Amino acid sequence: MLGFVLAAAISSINQGTQFDWRLTFEKSNFLRTGRYEESLNFCRQLARVSDKCTVYEIGVSPENRPMVVVVLSNDTDALNPNGRTKPLLFIENGIHSGEIEGKDATLILARRIIRPAGAPQEPDLSSLLDKVNIAFIPVFSVDAHERMSPYNRANQNGPIEMGWRATSENFNLNRDFTKADAVEMQNLLPFLSKVKPDFFIDNHTTDGGDWQYTVQYDVPIYPTMASQTAAISKQYVDSVIPKVEQDGFLCAPYFGGFDDRRPDRGITLSSFGPRYSTGYQAVRNRPSLLVETHVLKPYAPRVWGTYSANLRTIEWMGQNAEALLTANAEADADASAMKEGDELALTARNTGKSRPYVFKGFKFEPYKSDISGNEIPHWTTEKVDHQTVIRDELEAAMVVKLPAGYLVPGYLWPVIQRLKWHGIQCDPVNEQMVGKTVRMKVQMFTDIKLGASTFEGRLMPQFQLIEVERDIPISAGSVVVPIGQPLARLAANLLETSAPDGFASWGFFNGYFESKEYAEAYAMEPIAKKMLAEDPQLKSEFEEKLKDPAFANNPGARLNFFFERSKWFDQRYRICPVYRLTSEELKTLSN
Repeated sequence: MLGFVLAAAISSINQGTQFDWRLTFEKSNFLRTGRYEESLNFCRQLARVSDKCTVYEIGVSPENRPMVVVVLSNDTDALNPNGRTKPLLFIENGIHSGEIEGKDATLILARRIIRPAGAPQEPDLSSLLDKVNIAFIPVFSVDAHERMSPYNRANQNGPIEMGWRATSENFNLNRDFTKADAVEMQNLLPFLSKVKPDFFIDNHTTDGGDWQYTVQYDVPIYPTMASQTAAISKQYVDSVIPKVEQDGFLCAPYFGGFDDRRPDRGITLSSFGPRYSTGYQAVRNRPSLLVETHVLKPYAPRVWGTYSANLRTIEWMGQNAEALLTANAEADADASAMKEGDELALTARNTGKSRPYVFKGFKFEPYKSDISGNEIPHWTTEKVDHQTVIRDELEAAMVVKLPAGYLVPGYLWPVIQRLKWHGIQCDPVNEQMVGKTVRMKVQMFTDIKLGASTFEGRLMPQFQLIEVERDIPISAGSVVVPIGQPLARLAANLLETSAPDGFASWGFFNGYFESKEYAEAYAMEPIAKKMLAEDPQLKSEFEEKLKDPAFANNPGARLNFFFERSKWFDQRYRICPVYRLTSEELKTLSN
């Protein structure tokens, strides 16, 4: 196995102990879910009784709970991405731990694959490992899982008790894939970066109104993705979703909402950026599935709907293993061939084009509330099929021309550390260049606006960018990130200043919005006089500014006008500290 694994978990359960393989879900007539200890014991016991199951500890949570990944495989090199002959599926459960049906569904899948002695009589799925390797995290947000209560998720129809949405540090992990602020994410990302799954599933529960669908899904097919990834994803949807429906679980694409008062408005689909699990996989050149079982359905059909979607995905991967591995390899190769000047879409938007669609809802009978004074949504059990439209076509929105690479100064170690967690190629800067300066075009923040509140613990700025020239000192520990690499899309989504889920947009560089030095009036006055005398254009610009009464009546602003244009002013003020490199600059700074 690969050397990154911290430790293989060792079960504390004695060999001779009779183990009850039934889950709390099953023993409670499908009304409850078990605690995290049940999941740990279940997985460790599977590993104890079968060499086809291995449990790895990838770190601990903020509350010191072990985080584990379970691998099911007939092979000894299932986690080695080099020369892997079977595709590797990674299943993520409990990223929102109140939405926990994925945990129970996956544990049942694992039991039916391993077939331990003493397990219930049930379908034999052991042959799945002949064609597919499987890794899953039983619960990602483990601390939130143990914040279990019957009073979590007021909108949700079971289980009787469930976990919380956010981590103990109050992070929503499904907004953290790019910025990686949460300990849980910092534990998981290096694992994913090393093993490079070929397909990714993230199991959730929806919010929203009532309708007939048990399973909603999103499979990224975006203009921000590699064409090969989009093509294989389309083939997957066309094959798998009908099979889930044949299993008895009506499916619909994952949409933002449906207006029962105006059903003619239809539904509109959007894309997920890389802060989200499936959007993150999209820019890693990998297909993925978001499962969103319907919040108002009882817990049991939600678990079995999730089970169906996961099982049919495994079967599809086995039947299409060669095509999947080929698509992934070709997508990585095309990304590695990206170069300076190539265009890359960072975001997508809905085109607004519609096509006919039958929306399967329930009869809508709202009522007037005496408490709120407003109308309260309510649905009966009478099925209603609305002849309406769906808008599901996406087009590129924000498009950038790529640089040859990026320079990340060594003092931005939080950024460099995250790049390494993501598995992005970061090459040490040429040692002979350390201590020298390079004149280059850089990006300056202008028109900066900061929100009144934080989002996921960060103050996300809005800004415009202009290009200026600066002498950039090359500091020790700096790295260059070439654009020509398999994770080119992810690198651009993190390092492009304008990228909505990049480090700049997440507020990593907010400190550069602040001026730290200033000039006293007694020092600046003689300097300003000299500048006026020596620069007629500056004098003309100053006189034009004086026409503004607010400026003219502000002595500090008048002197600051000259300070900002003087040699004493901070040359890094409002300059984005990640620098886009030309091919020549990349060559100069690389080893």
